[in-house]
Amino acid sequence: MYMLAVGASFSSFALASDTAQSTSVNRWISQIEEFRRLDARNAVPRHPVLFIGSSSIVRWETARAFPSLPVVNRGFGGATIEDVNTFYDDVVRRYKPAVIVMYCDNDIYQGASAETMLRRFEVFASRVEREIPQPALLFLSIKPTPTDAQFGAGVRERAARANRMIEEFVSSRRNMKFVDVTSVMFVGGQLRTDLFEDGMHLNAAGYALWNPLVAQQIAQVYLLLNKASGHANSDGAISVHPSTSATGCYSVLDSASLNCTRGSAKARSFRRAEDSRP
Repeated sequence: MYMLAVGASFSSFALASDTAQSTSVNRWISQIEEFRRLDARNAVPRHPVLFIGSSSIVRWETARAFPSLPVVNRGFGGATIEDVNTFYDDVVRRYKPAVIVMYCDNDIYQGASAETMLRRFEVFASRVEREIPQPALLFLSIKPTPTDAQFGAGVRERAARANRMIEEFVSSRRNMKFVDVTSVMFVGGQLRTDLFEDGMHLNAAGYALWNPLVAQQIAQVYLLLNKASGHANSDGAISVHPSTSATGCYSVLDSASLNCTRGSAKARSFRRAEDSRP
């Protein structure tokens, strides 16, 4: 009787887990199919800077924030790192990105522990290392919000712990970096509420703080990649050099022609492809 009860309990748990996973997959199928249609209709840059993650990525006007970079934005609102892992082939691998910029916080807001979020990120990072040649992976720190308390006690603390754990993991990996986009959101130890449009998502002022931080990190990554390759990228990958512009705009060096341009036709075509997202 005891063994039968254990078996029944295990079967029920497995069924519940399968059902939850199926529900998660079904939730995003239409969005993934839309990404496929966009790719079929638009020119997608080779080896792009790929922005991936949840609603903070979806709402980020990345093409306009980084006008001279070959940006592809494949965020899907509400996604967790686990969801990104589920659809990894569709939203990451197929683009063979030179740089991946990831932001996800829903794992924490949906109740995952910091340890669980780290494990999910480790799965993602391992696939990137194994399947994409010489990628650079930037993980943006989980931001606090004015509405954290509404999601239960300890949410902000779990997010901070996840940040520390992921930062430690990334520090031991090649071509990976933890980018602190959180510190600039505080003044005098207080979170700036004017950076949010609804208490959770960033407004234009919030993204204006993030843009130069992320642009600087992307530029550093490209400079390292270019130095390692001697600017001899036969596959058409681009080089990026920081300009003196206070807006954080970066100029593009096409390795095929070695001509530095700003807002080139190539860059504009990249923006059109990214702007076509839903």
